Amino acid sequence: MIYAQLEGEQIVAIRAGDPARTGAKQWVELPQQHQVRVGTTVAWYDDSWQQRAVSELVADRLIEPPQGMVWDERAADWRRASDAELVADGRRTLGERELLDGDTIRPMTEPELYEAGLLTPQERREYERQETLRQLENLDAAALRPLRAILAGKQTDRDVARLAEIETEAEQLRERLRNAGTGAGTSA
Repeated sequence: MIYAQLEGEQIVAIRAGDPARTGAKQWVELPQQHQVRVGTTVAWYDDSWQQRAVSELVADRLIEPPQGMVWDERAADWRRASDAELVADGRRTLGERELLDGDTIRPMTEPELYEAGLLTPQERREYERQETLRQLENLDAAALRPLRAILAGKQTDRDVARLAEIETEAEQLRERLRNAGTGAGTSA
């Protein structure tokens, strides 16, 4: 016969033969095909003393998964956890300026921070200034085709009208920059 010695719920020894000779108080008889190991607890095993699935032991918080790992039932082994899995099981929290993008945590972009209202007043002003400058650059690029047509003497009324629209938009953007206190301008 094989016996496991218990101290409370902890398995402290496994012994073949008569345990009464040791003087220990709490011995449990094990079947021949047991999976019991010293240092574990009774809760690790089912009624026939077979070890429960690792996923059950993790779910019952009897064992802690290694840092950044999850148990893969199909592979019967630990694997690196995705950010989404770490967030889902509470081992990783998202920072204020982070997003879960599919299975990956990434920092929020400036536009996302702006939309979420997470920029400081100074960052917000700088973002708005940079966004206005980007819009002015886009208008500069949009003006090239009508300007080429005008310079080549092949303009249409639409080219002239489009150039006037672009200049009106650019003037509004330059005014926005002046009102924001930057004093910056552009050639658009």
